[in-house]
Amino acid sequence: MTPGTSDEQGLVNKGTLIAAAVVGGVGAVLLSVGAAVGGVSLLSSCRRWVAAMDTPPSQVARARLGQARVATSAGIDAWKAAQDNALTGATRS
Repeated sequence: MTPGTSDEQGLVNKGTLIAAAVVGGVGAVLLSVGAAVGGVSLLSSCRRWVAAMDTPPSQVARARLGQARVATSAGIDAWKAAQDNALTGATRS
């Protein structure tokens, strides 16, 4: 019997398997640290970008929402007027 083999498993080298698990674990930790550093950097740059804006995003969003409401109301009014015209035009014939 050679070192690192098992009677039950046959040809499994436990040392290599343990080394692979350790290297995989270290890689996962490094990936997590890299993702955290990248996320912090991205968040920091986004904060600087928003701080440099002339108009805060909340005010821009409120203005766009107001525009959307006005446009929706105008569309509804136009649709109702077209429906009324179609109904009154159909009854006149």
